[in-house]
Amino acid sequence: MLKPAPSYSTWLQQVIFFANVLGAALSNYVFEPASFFSSVELVTTHPSGYPVLEYVPATNIQELFLRLVVVDDSGNTTGKDDNTVYTKALTELVSGKRYRQRVKKTAALLNFDGYFAIEVDIDGDGTTFSWYSPGLVINPAVQDSGLFGGNLALGRPTNSSISCNVYLANEAADTFLLYREHKAEGSLVDLYLKTEEVQMEAGMPHSFSLTLLQPSSSYEYLVCYGDVEVATGAFSACNGTYKFVTQKQPGEPFLFTLESDPEIRDIKGAGPDSGALLWQTMAAVAAEMPDFHFDLGDFTLMDKKLDMSVQERLAVQLAKRRYFAEPALHSVPFFMVRGNHEGENGWLLDGTSTNMAVTSALSRKMAFDNPYPNGFYTGNEEQYDFGIGYLENYFEFAWGDVQLIALDPFWHTTESKAWNERDIDDPKTGGLGASGWEWTLGKPQYDWLTEVLESSKATFKFVMVHHLFDPRGGEADVPYFEWGGVATKDDGSKFEDQRPGWSMPIHDLLVANRVNVVFHGHDHVFSFEPMEEEGIVYHELAKPNQRDWNATVSNCNSGEYKNCQVGSGYTRVNVTSSQVRVEHVRQYLKGVPRYDEHNGEVACGYTLIHSKEDGVTHIDSDENCITEKWTSWY
Repeated sequence: MLKPAPSYSTWLQQVIFFANVLGAALSNYVFEPASFFSSVELVTTHPSGYPVLEYVPATNIQELFLRLVVVDDSGNTTGKDDNTVYTKALTELVSGKRYRQRVKKTAALLNFDGYFAIEVDIDGDGTTFSWYSPGLVINPAVQDSGLFGGNLALGRPTNSSISCNVYLANEAADTFLLYREHKAEGSLVDLYLKTEEVQMEAGMPHSFSLTLLQPSSSYEYLVCYGDVEVATGAFSACNGTYKFVTQKQPGEPFLFTLESDPEIRDIKGAGPDSGALLWQTMAAVAAEMPDFHFDLGDFTLMDKKLDMSVQERLAVQLAKRRYFAEPALHSVPFFMVRGNHEGENGWLLDGTSTNMAVTSALSRKMAFDNPYPNGFYTGNEEQYDFGIGYLENYFEFAWGDVQLIALDPFWHTTESKAWNERDIDDPKTGGLGASGWEWTLGKPQYDWLTEVLESSKATFKFVMVHHLFDPRGGEADVPYFEWGGVATKDDGSKFEDQRPGWSMPIHDLLVANRVNVVFHGHDHVFSFEPMEEEGIVYHELAKPNQRDWNATVSNCNSGEYKNCQVGSGYTRVNVTSSQVRVEHVRQYLKGVPRYDEHNGEVACGYTLIHSKEDGVTHIDSDENCITEKWTSWY
């Protein structure tokens, strides 16, 4: 049962129509819905067993045609038969009398979510007026104010919802989002669903939830601030239109993108990395129109300052987020995988609320809407102290024919001796020694990963992790420590002693469950390392914003990478039900000599081809993926 008419005056905009009320001459007449009906109720649980529309006219009415449309659980009012539940020509309605009309049961009514619309034609000439339940908006006035300044970041897309993290840098305002299915054909009205209205504080982001969505659908939305003026139907300002899509179903193709290690050093883009190139790369990502985008860590250099408050860290996160948000994240949902420079390292935890790991986690959660266990996503179910709650550090979900799994070896590595990067060039240990065993996913994350892999029915499986363990390497690191079970190059396996209760090393677990690609970062180069006999690729992601491509040549060598290329770019992944095409796309800073000729070209592409006969996925790579040692394309 919906609210009575006195609240209708706050529901929406004015209604302009040609009215013939009480025999008055036909004229252009402006009124609010409350002046026409004193109450309208839709009773879906009437004792008669049928839904009933009850209404009380506020004035005598000679004749009108009334149409009731229910908004189904997708927020859709297509005007089709399953949405229209009542149409009737009414005559000689008496003011103050309660009328009850039985309406038909429809699919939309069975999924009734409390929203409905009414259209009335007074004189039968086809000119109608409408009003809508609270939470529905028609024809908003879009006045792109710039107030939001690109500080929008989509996150947590599912089959029925998505979140939008909104940030106002310099002023407070009442803020809300309007959203609808994108270009719905045959729409009854130009209708938007409306989120809650929030009094935003300057400098403090807020996460809005957009719900009642349908799978495999495209949506568009506006971000608005200021009051809704019922008398004119105008808003103070709206930004948009922005777009997003919901979860693809098995058999449906889709595209997503990845990059790693932007390491935004300051908001001016100074230092070895380029802010301008990062912006350019993310604009190129947005032009791909991916369903979502992964950053595989070291988004910020949050660990460079130990003593910062949550608010100070939040300001840094938001300032650096703009390089992603303004060109892309308003329309590309964002997933963040933890890196070693996020400051969220387990060995920093000391039981206080002010240590860097806690303050970094709290600020990151305010700035980015990463997944938590909610029925669509699974992940770390532990609730942490100091207001952290869900850590949102490891998670998985299915999209189309792919299982995507993000891992975190940092929060769960609690021994500081694991971090030994200063000895990275030690010829005996490579900076690791016995401390390599201290790097760990932790038993709970390992058990969760095992369950996810063993229960997955996805055709393709991808794992995202910043690095296997420190310091460098992809395939060359696979045999060692927790990942492969061997302590050093000279020792036999110690896995059973070091990881009691673990069924097998991580790499063996991935191979046993037919994981296709491990995407990883940390080393600031691109590398394609297929292990064809085991059916898995280790794919090192390039930085999206490296100013000097040759600055990381040594990482190709120290990581003992195969097929290593230095340079900036992102990875594009096209998924179908039978194959996946993975491509590293180069990005040159605009203005350098090679920009016009080579920006956007594919440096390496490979295809994963799934065989239905034996369930095996074969790896087919382009010729330019195979290099003797390392290649610079600057």
